[in-house]
Amino acid sequence: MSDREPVGQVVNSVINVLDELAAMALRPETYDEVAAEERSLGAISSRAQLILSFIDARRSSKIRVVK
Repeated sequence: MSDREPVGQVVNSVINVLDELAAMALRPETYDEVAAEERSLGAISSRAQLILSFIDARRSSKIRVVK
């Protein structure tokens, strides 16, 4: 039996944290704190795009009929 959390639960946790960071970025009192992590936020974005590209690559490997 695996000790890892289900993927859906992990994704929901990530979304919740990003929602919290977005709210912090809007507040003047926490904006600087979020802005200081701009590079790390870019890394998060890059990794999300990478995961999506893995999914897309598997999807496009199926044979498609073109008419």
